Amino acid sequence: MKHDPYEWSLQYMPKRRGWGHKVYKDLVSGKVSIADWSGGTPSTTEDGPLWVPFGAICEAQCANNRLHYHVPLIDRHGKIAATFTEIGTIAALVECNDCKLTLDAELKRAVGLAAYIATGDVER
Repeated sequence: MKHDPYEWSLQYMPKRRGWGHKVYKDLVSGKVSIADWSGGTPSTTEDGPLWVPFGAICEAQCANNRLHYHVPLIDRHGKIAATFTEIGTIAALVECNDCKLTLDAELKRAVGLAAYIATGDVER
């Protein structure tokens, strides 16, 4: 068995198995990685560690009337990558990796319209 050079600390695991991503912190480097359900730790998944840059900008996007949460990543080869995940994973990344969540243009318009309607200045 190959030696794992990382010391993983689980920061978040979705309640529903197979849903979203687990969030780990490497206690050696202090970096944060996400892992799908193909392995027990980031090192043992099919993709290997997928690092989330500190302070990364994650974006909520609306497609086909569903919310998707986009996370920028750096793969084990140093290449820029990305994935979609669920809101619990995003919340964990905000808390443990100082990530930010933004809204895409469509969601910004929807939120702005909802705020305008909530003022009561619009006839229904």
